[in-house]
Amino acid sequence: MHISLGPLKSVVSRRPNDTPKEAAGQEPKPVETVLPAKVDDDSLLKQRVDRLIQSSDYPRAVTLLRDAIDEKPFDVDRRVLLVQTLLDANRSADAGEEAERAILLAPEREELRALAAKAWMSAGAKDQARAALNEALIRDPNGMKTRLMLAELSLARLEPDKALDHLDLAIKEHPSKQAYYMRALCRALLGEASAVTMDLTSAKQIQGPESASEVQRLYVLAASTIDDSFKTMGDDMRAVMQRALARPDDSSVHQKVSDNLHLLQARQAFLNDFPIPPVFKGSNNRRALSLSLFVQTMLAMQQFFGGGGPDSMTDARVDLGEALKEAAGARAAFVDEQKPPEKPEIDHS
Repeated sequence: MHISLGPLKSVVSRRPNDTPKEAAGQEPKPVETVLPAKVDDDSLLKQRVDRLIQSSDYPRAVTLLRDAIDEKPFDVDRRVLLVQTLLDANRSADAGEEAERAILLAPEREELRALAAKAWMSAGAKDQARAALNEALIRDPNGMKTRLMLAELSLARLEPDKALDHLDLAIKEHPSKQAYYMRALCRALLGEASAVTMDLTSAKQIQGPESASEVQRLYVLAASTIDDSFKTMGDDMRAVMQRALARPDDSSVHQKVSDNLHLLQARQAFLNDFPIPPVFKGSNNRRALSLSLFVQTMLAMQQFFGGGGPDSMTDARVDLGEALKEAAGARAAFVDEQKPPEKPEIDHS
């Protein structure tokens, strides 16, 4: 029956594509969709994972990688990326189990054992971590990827000297952005500001694109270690201030303040030149301010040692209090920034 003759005769017919435009301000908003990974397009998969990690959306990144592995179950590189993403999402036990599965598929890739060791250590499974690490060292003690993983483990344990040994060997064999970034962090923790700048410059000179997820993972490691150092510095410096008031000519107190100043300036050098992921700009700004206030504290104490009088020590106390306040704010903001974004509520009305 023709529409003009039936019960719908009053309805104006339209061509299939002749759809009325939305009123101004009512256009549908585009929705970002994570498409299934193509089996042979690992670069596109990595880009999608990077975007999700940059927004701290770890649940969707993990789901995307699991789907990709289902499509290509013998692709070990995809499994490695899943392990690293689970670690970033603080799912260490899951990361350890995935690393062990990857080892079964590619037992010849020794860096997988170091990766498993890192995951188990983060999960608190010390026996499993030690077993994986010992196996990695026995099979390939000088492998570049194994060295990088061992260096990262040492940094996570706040052992920059040990990490430096591994990184020196890795850079000698195969210079990479990751190795230079990590060595710069080691030197920041050791108080070597000029060496920090040199390593970060070397990293920038290496050609090739940077992995956003790798940079973000290294920044999280750096920020966490710097924040951990703040926790002890407050009590330490209060004790130094008491000793300085009692014995202003004590050379050991002077040396302690000088050492702390070098440590702080090296960490400033690292944060000034490291590529800060956009998601962490807020906490990084507060972290940088905290470092500046800690530096002012040390300079005020040196002024006190030089005859600046009680006003210099008062300034040092005020700066220290503000530094600790900003450090606490940076830690809290850093935790919030690592939370996955909240899913928007669906209006069912």
